[in-house]
Amino acid sequence: MTFFNVDFILCLVCSFIVSVGFGVLLKTNPRHLLYAGLCGFITYFVYYAVEFSGASLFVAAFASSIVTATYAETMARLRKAPNIIYLLTGIIPTVPGADLYYTMKHIMMGNGAEALASLFRAIGVGLGIAGGIVTLPVIWGLVSNLVRSINRYVKQRAISNETAVEAEGDKSKENSK
Repeated sequence: MTFFNVDFILCLVCSFIVSVGFGVLLKTNPRHLLYAGLCGFITYFVYYAVEFSGASLFVAAFASSIVTATYAETMARLRKAPNIIYLLTGIIPTVPGADLYYTMKHIMMGNGAEALASLFRAIGVGLGIAGGIVTLPVIWGLVSNLVRSINRYVKQRAISNETAVEAEGDKSKENSK
């Protein structure tokens, strides 16, 4: 099976449409709908790529939700909008609705083992989505603190170097007299 096939491209297009449609359902400002659809497109692309590489559904959902949350936060800052607009619409393509449907179908048919299997798949994907969304602010906080610490260190080094150069300049003036 190849990575780029007709089904995959169709799923990408549907992910875009579903994300835009969900944005319309949530009464999102029309100027944000294109970017919300793009978020759903990117989310499903990452989900499919990670799953295609052989990872579990949990890992695919986790990775795609981290990308979604990053995109949502970035677009919120660039477009001066709340990030929830992009986050909710972008995460929709990975929500395990089919697994929940099949869980109920198997329960109604009396297939307990199959119902549990599809329920655990849905729970795994749901936990992956939640984990990715919750993990991102922690990662951004760590990166932000690291960058602040590095900037503080660089500024202190620049100030100490500047002070040393001034002191050396004062010595050379005294020696020239």
